Amino acid sequence: MWSTSLRKLSSTCCIGRTRHHAPAVDRMGTPYKGAKIRKLRMAPLGNKAAFLSVEIHRLKCSICDLIWWPPLPFARPKKRFTISFERYVIELMRFATIEHAAKFLGVSWGLVKDVHKDYLMREYQEPDLKSIRDLGVDEISIRKGHEYMTNFINLETGEIIHSVEGKSIECVTPFILQLKEKAILLKAIAIDMNAAYASATKKYLPNVDVVFDRFHVVALLIFWTKQSVKEGAQFLCWWIMDAVESGIRELEKTGRTLLGYGNDLLNYFKHRITNGKTEGINNKIKTMMRQAYGFRDMEYFKLSLYNLHKAGYSFVR
Repeated sequence: MWSTSLRKLSSTCCIGRTRHHAPAVDRMGTPYKGAKIRKLRMAPLGNKAAFLSVEIHRLKCSICDLIWWPPLPFARPKKRFTISFERYVIELMRFATIEHAAKFLGVSWGLVKDVHKDYLMREYQEPDLKSIRDLGVDEISIRKGHEYMTNFINLETGEIIHSVEGKSIECVTPFILQLKEKAILLKAIAIDMNAAYASATKKYLPNVDVVFDRFHVVALLIFWTKQSVKEGAQFLCWWIMDAVESGIRELEKTGRTLLGYGNDLLNYFKHRITNGKTEGINNKIKTMMRQAYGFRDMEYFKLSLYNLHKAGYSFVR
């Protein structure tokens, strides 16, 4: 039965007046004393909010006397909205912000955020690490006062597969240990010249090549134009020797630094990967943070990062 008003539509139904299967056992239940009404928000119909009032009757197993409330197939337990409303919110969030979706639906900001967060938690419970071949790692500032978050990005898909607060070796090691166990196809990790990332990778992933991002070593512009490891090695040796013997303090320091990272620089010619995609994603994250005026819920922030590659707009204000 439907009833209407200027701004909303309401419907009623009844659950439990007929025989039902008891949960977890293949037995039938019959109506038992006790009933309750649940009012659930549905997906809007046109420009009107829609509600469903459900009369639920308690059931009793005719064999074992088990008493239970029958579950609703169209709503999740303890939620005040239907699955159709949940799906509607999720679709809106593909191209709208939380604030705009809430205004459009006439609901609170917190309700839209909770629906979206629950969806993201189901969607990104466990990242698929088995198919990853090339990773990019980079950090981004998330708060004032030198607070950072490190992101691990699948360079083939542009998907953020893991985020962790901080950029020290203690912060990144737990996930690198997961990669050691599960990322069986991983061949290379592109990083900037961060000693913590390089150290943890070489210690726990000895068969994975570290590739220093060429965009972070602008002193070797001609080096990156070489066509092979051999050509690159010859040019690198010449450049380092020239820099160390130049008598210019800054060049001497740069030459000695590059000498210690020679193999990692030459790995570029083997894998031909850079952190360029990672830097582009960092720009999207910064835009997302500005639109949202920051994030109070760090778990939701991380989940939003994992979903960034799917969002029509990368904004979750």
